[in-house]
Amino acid sequence: MFIAYWKNFLYTLDHQLNVLVECWKEGLYIQGITHDLSKFSPKEFFPYAKKFGR
Repeated sequence: MFIAYWKNFLYTLDHQLNVLVECWKEGLYIQGITHDLSKFSPKEFFPYAKKFGR
């Protein structure tokens, strides 16, 4: 299951980085940094990781 957690972490991190870059271009600094931070909370992280564990 660790691999599923790792894949979810990398997927979410990649998404965060892409959003950050695009928000930065528009001057939306705070939104870029805080976008989808809840995806790292246990309540959301573990259920999303299940899709990588299949």
